[in-house]
Amino acid sequence: MAHLTENAIMGSFVKLLSEKPFDKITVTDIVEDCQITRRTFYYHYADLYELTKALFHTETERAIADYEETGSWEECFIRGCRFIMENRRAVYHIFQSVHRAELEKYVDQIAAEVMSRYLDRQAAGLAVQTRDKQLICDFYRYALSGLLYQWLEDGMKQDPEALIHRLGILFDGNIRRSLERSAGQT
Repeated sequence: MAHLTENAIMGSFVKLLSEKPFDKITVTDIVEDCQITRRTFYYHYADLYELTKALFHTETERAIADYEETGSWEECFIRGCRFIMENRRAVYHIFQSVHRAELEKYVDQIAAEVMSRYLDRQAAGLAVQTRDKQLICDFYRYALSGLLYQWLEDGMKQDPEALIHRLGILFDGNIRRSLERSAGQT
């Protein structure tokens, strides 16, 4: 039952974020929208900051659980960022708020997970140096995160999937070649 209530609170929060900026949302707005008492809200969350943190934690867990083996890091990243793409206005309101750090942590965790898993598959059978593998992972992780932040900063005008796919075309094979170079130096 508690999980259903938490989902209802998060759902109301995202709905309200789609309608107005973060700093215009109150606990009263949320409890009225999902028809619960303030006491019930505070039983689950101390404040809107904790709710924001819980929302991104839940979405991170969902993205990791939904992670499917695909042949490309592009598809993995797109799937991992599904919440952002499906809730653009709500996410933009968080991006423009003082709670931006939680969004950035979410994006970074998704990018790190995607690249780490993809690199593990690409490195199979190669004697890749651990530090090189981590360096490659971090490079792409920060590039993807930065690309997504810039997309948010620019008002989300471009199609993010098309942008990620284009990046995949431009860098096709570079990760594998980098891993092979590392393995050749051991």
